Amino acid sequence: MGVISGLTKEIAPPIYGALNRIIQKARDMGFGDKIYYHSTTAKKDFDEFSDVGTGSNDLGYHFGTAQAADERNRNLVNNKLRNLFNESPERFKKLNMNYEKMGEGSRTFPVKLKANNPLYLEENRTGEWKARDILKQIEKKIDSDLSSNNTFGNMTEKEMEDFLSGDYKLNNVMRDDAINYKAESNEYMGEDWGINEWTKDFLEKNGFDSIKYTNIVEDAGSESVIVLRPNQIRMPWASFDPEKAKSGKLLASAAPVAVSLGALSDLKEEPQ
Repeated sequence: MGVISGLTKEIAPPIYGALNRIIQKARDMGFGDKIYYHSTTAKKDFDEFSDVGTGSNDLGYHFGTAQAADERNRNLVNNKLRNLFNESPERFKKLNMNYEKMGEGSRTFPVKLKANNPLYLEENRTGEWKARDILKQIEKKIDSDLSSNNTFGNMTEKEMEDFLSGDYKLNNVMRDDAINYKAESNEYMGEDWGINEWTKDFLEKNGFDSIKYTNIVEDAGSESVIVLRPNQIRMPWASFDPEKAKSGKLLASAAPVAVSLGALSDLKEEPQ
């Protein structure tokens, strides 16, 4: 049980009691008990994930085991090194760049997630996890579900058929510049992150709040999760205040709290 196992009997019960209250509050808000991990190479501390989009343009926010997160972090740092060298070998040499310098400030930290109705997809590395890649997988899944008389989330059979007909949204959503689809509204027309937002709304409308897949690259065989919104993410020791359920703050505290994540890289003990 980590540091708690060394506490005296007099001190341990109050701490366990406090921890149990936090766990119950998290459960009441729909957060699971399992601890997931996320790696970042962001140089600045942050207290919430951006709901605008990620630097990689992936859909949502990715989490996995501590090992998967660490391996992902190493891959990100190595990719940055490779890109810098390919762009300017002279600058690379002038900066005396190496792995330690490029990875300075990167860290892995633990979270709890609200991911109760996941869509299960296969690992996808053809275009990483961008919205268009996910939509292609959804198209195949809907086609398979129709053929086997299964449903896809909350979609009716007619909606599933329309999705595949080309007269609905998919072909237009695949545009590179902006979303331009035949739907109830055009609120995403021309927005930079429109395709991601449309895909998130589509998943939520049809009963999914996340995507789960078996990671075949980092910590191969482990489970990874993509959640759609920042308010589905909390630090394990967050306040879990139900009045702040819509907040994307990692601690969801009464006052803004900047989370310094640098010290969290040592917290990688899986719950017993």
